[in-house]
Amino acid sequence: MTSAPPWRPGTQIAALRDEAVRRILAGEAGDAVRRELKLDLQEGRLITDYIRTITTETRRRAALVRLRTGEMIDAVRSDLMLGSPDVEAVADELRATHPWIAAIAFGPDDDWSDCPRVSPHAAAPQARRVELSWCDDSPGDGRSVDHTCMCVMTVYELVSYGGIYRLRRTTERHDGHSVSYAGGWRRTDAYVWWSRLLAGLAR
Repeated sequence: MTSAPPWRPGTQIAALRDEAVRRILAGEAGDAVRRELKLDLQEGRLITDYIRTITTETRRRAALVRLRTGEMIDAVRSDLMLGSPDVEAVADELRATHPWIAAIAFGPDDDWSDCPRVSPHAAAPQARRVELSWCDDSPGDGRSVDHTCMCVMTVYELVSYGGIYRLRRTTERHDGHSVSYAGGWRRTDAYVWWSRLLAGLAR
């Protein structure tokens, strides 16, 4: 159970401290919040000490929010007083849901080498590859019949739209994802281009 703040409620400084705690747990960076609210270092330490007493689940949830927006683990760990078990639990969840973000957020400290190994990986583009023409206009709903591994930031899919096949490229970013499309082939030609993409001969 979360403990009550160690300050008397009803005062202006207590309201500022409460706001700082709420915003830090909602995912804002602690230093930025303290500067904006004009709280000095002593106030910052008081807030940090209180955050340490807040439930593990709440702090881990706040960490995930911040990491998914593109922050690095060091700042998040410091603000939310995360111990090694907390960091590992957060890392495991982020790797499962957003492996491309985990690879960035944890930087060289991330030693995760697992891969689902259920889908192929697109080879590195070859020097004499064919450059496909990609556009952002969606052709509508389609049926994904094959896709590359989701352990990397850019995933390719072979999608059927009522017998016409296109390639769909999805690139994950901190602020969302971008999707683009290429092609418009019958089945036989589509699989030729899909094979070329996997071999790095088309991109």
